[in-house]
This record gives sequence, structure tokens and C-alpha cells, in this order.
Amino acid sequence: MPISFGFRPRDGDAAESCERSLVGACLVGQLRCGLAVVALTTGLAGCSQSGSSAGVSESDIVETTVPKVEVIRAADHLWPLTARIQGSLVGDEQAQIGARVAGRVESVTVDLGSRVATGDILAVLDQNEFALKVRLAQARVAQTRAALGLSEGQTRDDLAVDQVPSVRQEKALLDEAKALYDRSVTLAARNAITPEEFRRFEAQYQVARARHAAAINQVEELLAQYEGALADFDLARQEQADSIVRAPFDGIVAERFVAPGIYLAEGRPVVTLVRVDPLRYRAGVPERLAMNVALGQEVRIFLEGRDTPLIAQVTRISPSLDVLSRSLTIEADLPNPEGAYRAGLFAEAEIVIDPQARAVVLPAQAVSDFAGVEKVWMVQDGQAVGRPIQTGRREGHLVEIVSGLQVGDLVLAKAREGRGGPVQAVIAPAESSAPAVAAEPPARPPVQPRSAGVIIN
Repeated sequence: MPISFGFRPRDGDAAESCERSLVGACLVGQLRCGLAVVALTTGLAGCSQSGSSAGVSESDIVETTVPKVEVIRAADHLWPLTARIQGSLVGDEQAQIGARVAGRVESVTVDLGSRVATGDILAVLDQNEFALKVRLAQARVAQTRAALGLSEGQTRDDLAVDQVPSVRQEKALLDEAKALYDRSVTLAARNAITPEEFRRFEAQYQVARARHAAAINQVEELLAQYEGALADFDLARQEQADSIVRAPFDGIVAERFVAPGIYLAEGRPVVTLVRVDPLRYRAGVPERLAMNVALGQEVRIFLEGRDTPLIAQVTRISPSLDVLSRSLTIEADLPNPEGAYRAGLFAEAEIVIDPQARAVVLPAQAVSDFAGVEKVWMVQDGQAVGRPIQTGRREGHLVEIVSGLQVGDLVLAKAREGRGGPVQAVIAPAESSAPAVAAEPPARPPVQPRSAGVIIN
């Protein structure tokens, strides 16, 4: 059959075109025959050499073609059950410290970040007005003491009402009027005085009794005024003391609101004070695990920039769940004597719910993850087969197998070497086949995708 070179010959060149086609076909045929002869010669030489070699069985050929792979056996290991939560560090105490009295600010002794101890001065109000109030109240106390006849150092318990000068005077007049009245009674019985004179002595006696009672009432009134004056004096001194704003507890100033010269209204805050030793780690536990949380459980707190966790214990548990988040609020005290940790820091944590829980654990290199699908290469009857699995918590180079494997299953030690087909299994060294869960707290877990809220493993 003529070979066409992609163009049509003209009528005048028909003979020349046919000749060229025949020559091309002959050259292609000779080339194909030469290649066939070479292939046949090579095959015969290979067969001759194979036949002349020492006897090699078919099984030997299979063994050299089946790859050897290291395998490990899925085993049950100690893997404490934990709940991973998210929360923040908050101050043990945080309060806005305000002035209990109004006045002009004279000085402020602290600023942002200042460390204070209980009783340290935070701010001072103008003292002139408060000093005048104390002096006025003290003068009123002295006035009532003088009216009652109390000397310096005496109290109300030292006062006898009948010994007050005014009462003693009226008592003397009463005794005299009573004596005259008693005598007039005797004289009237003897008709020695007229009825008018008797009635006059009787009236004098009644007036003396009334004046004596009035004197006693006046003393009682003075005593009440004395108590009021003492209370006013104590109140004035209290206001003078309150004009100096002091720290109610040890802490650090988180915010300052006033400056010298401004008028401070009663109750207006001066500073925000935070106690940072200890700090409280506050977080929410999901409803499905709320019944498993108890006081005293270990909490591993992971802070950003710190590789090892901080160890604390659950110290407080809310009596009820949050209605919106359906989570149970817990707190753990975190000692902070040097002030190295700051209130407000975000932190992840793990609550050790069951320290004796066990699980199937494999090295992370035995698990492959592609396009969101996790699997291991399982070896059964000399065949490597991909097995989808579901993993759980990761700690260091270990990963928990939640489903897809059973204790005793053989899997490839290195998932990247996995492929389907026949394999020759070789048990990996002991350190690879029997991973141990460290007794010490694990390092910070790798960041994993999260939805929102609390992550539980």
C-alpha cells in the first residue's frame, strides 16, 4: 500500500510520485524485519544463559520480588481520659477601689502596674475640710460633757444622774418643800394654820417635785446629746480616715481613673486593683462530661509560648450549667508568686477525668492522613490493605486510635511506605511496636482544627 506524505501529486508528476511511494514502503519493511531479528536473538541468548545457571526455583523468584516491611502490633496502653477545654486566667480578686467620701484629690501615689500591699495608700483627698469637721464634733462633745459634769477621762458609766449639779439643786429644794409640807399637815390637824396656808405649802411641794423630775429629764436629754456628739465625732474621724484611699488587698493596679486636682464624687473609682497570686483558670466543661468533673481532679494548663503545661487542680465547680453555652464553669487555682503570668491570658487545658483509662495507641508515623481521610496499612495473610480509622487525642509522637483497629492487629510501622499487595512482614524493634505513655505531663499538643467552643477528646 503506498505511503502518503501529506500532499497530492500533480497530474504531470504521477509516475515520479508512485516511484517514491514504493521506495519508502520498502525501507520501512526492512527496518521492521531488522528489529524483529534483534529481539529474537536477544531472547534466545537470555534463555540460554538462564538455562546454564544454577537451578533457581519459582518460589525463589517470588521471594526476591515481595518487599519486606516493618510492622507493629496494635496493643492496649494506659491512656488517661481527658477533656480538653478553653478558658482564661482571671485574677483571684478584682475590684474598682473608690472613695467613700467626696473631696478634691490632693495626690495619687500609684499608677498602672504598681504593686501594692494591704493598707498601702492609693490616693489622698484634701484634708482641711475633714480636719475642721473633726474639730467641730470634738467641741460639741466637750460642751455636753461640761453640762453633765463629766471630767476629762470619764464616760457615761461613771455618771450618776442624782449627782449632776442641776439635779442635786432641785433635790435640795424638793426636800425643803416636803419638810414644810409635812409640818403644815401637822399644824393643819391642830388648826394652827389656815387652810390657805396649808394649800400654799402643798403647792410649793408639788412644784418642787415637778422641777426635780424636769431636772432628771434634762440630764437624760444631755446624755442623749452626749451620745450623739460622740457619734458625730467618730463619724468625722472616720470620714477623715476615708479621705485617704487605701488598698483593701495585695495586688497590682490595672487601671487608674483620677489625677490630682479633680473633685472626686462619693463612690467614684480611683483605681482598678487585681490580685494575681493566685490566679484562677476559669473555663467551661461541655454538658456531656459535666457529670464526670469533680473537685481535686488534675488540670493541665497550656499557655501560649510555654512548651510544658502548668499543673493545677479543680478547686471550684459551679452548681448549675450555663443556659446559653450548655457548659459547666470550673475554676482551678494557679500559684503565681512571682507574677510571671498575667490575668486575661487565653489558655487551653486538659482535665484528667479518668487517669486509669486505656486505649489503642500507635506512633504517629504509622497513620497517614490524606484529604481528611485517616488510615493505616494493615497486614493480613501476607497482604497489605489500607484500613480507614478514626483517631483521637495526640500526645507527642503518639496518637490514639478510636475506631478501625483492634488489639493485636498488625499495621505498617511507617505509613508512607504503604502500598497494596503482597508484603513480607518483619516485626519492628520493641521501642516502635510498644509505645509507652509518659508518666510526666505531655508537651503542648499540636494545634488541631476546631469548630467553636470546647473541644473534647
